[in-house]
Amino acid sequence: MFRNFLFRKCDVSDWNSVLRFFKDTYNVLGPIDAVISNAAINLVESLDDDIDAATGDLKAPDLSVLNVNAVGTCKAAVMGFMRALRTQLPKDNITVNMIAPWMTITPMVTDHIRNIWGDLPANSPLDVAKASLLPVLRSDVNGKSFLINGGHITEVEDKLNETQSAWLGDELSQHMREGQRRLIP
Repeated sequence: MFRNFLFRKCDVSDWNSVLRFFKDTYNVLGPIDAVISNAAINLVESLDDDIDAATGDLKAPDLSVLNVNAVGTCKAAVMGFMRALRTQLPKDNITVNMIAPWMTITPMVTDHIRNIWGDLPANSPLDVAKASLLPVLRSDVNGKSFLINGGHITEVEDKLNETQSAWLGDELSQHMREGQRRLIP
């Protein structure tokens, strides 16, 4: 397995770069069996950026633009998208899963952040790569969210499902499950 592979740098914010990536892959290897989408960005140099160095006070925010954390919003959207697709795609022999790495030490992590993080468990890029291969190697894995922390993989969707009645209440939980049973083929 994995005798044929291709690595290409791809700017996922540029559609032509993404399209070129898939065309190159198809032209070299043929049909694509699995895609691991992995992109990261670090926009914060220091957690102290919003502190006035002279006074130690929090700086006044720029309220001329509503600033929404797009990265966090996108991560929540990926989870919702995965949860919506996990019931629909298996009939077409497609699985969808989510990898959610916690702190991963890469060159993007500044010394300031490393010092704050200290001795808490952190991932290496290899830890994240290994977790990303799990759903590729096991075609029966579908609709799962894998939290990666210090190289340990924890599946969270099953635990959320098991504890649903604890946070929704028994009656609402039963209604939700019955509604899903009726609506999802």
